[in-house]
Amino acid sequence: SHVGGERYHAEWGQHHLRVRPNELLDWMEFLKDDLGLLTLADIACTKQDDRFEVVYHLLNMGTHLRLNLHLDVYPGELIPSVEKFFSHADW
Repeated sequence: SHVGGERYHAEWGQHHLRVRPNELLDWMEFLKDDLGLLTLADIACTKQDDRFEVVYHLLNMGTHLRLNLHLDVYPGELIPSVEKFFSHADW
């Protein structure tokens, strides 16, 4: 089941969800197929103390729903590609 719990919060009209790299593809499939978040508007990354934070900015153009998917990446972890969901993410 895809529930946010402590990993979810809403702020300023945008939704935020924090996941781990091994969960990324499952969440992307759910967000795109079930919630209609068909547009990957941007990917951003910041360095935190002990990790990198990658943020995927997703948009449902029909409902104007915006979701920022936050990915905590620690040293040695790999980030799976989301190209199979968003062909323009191949860079």
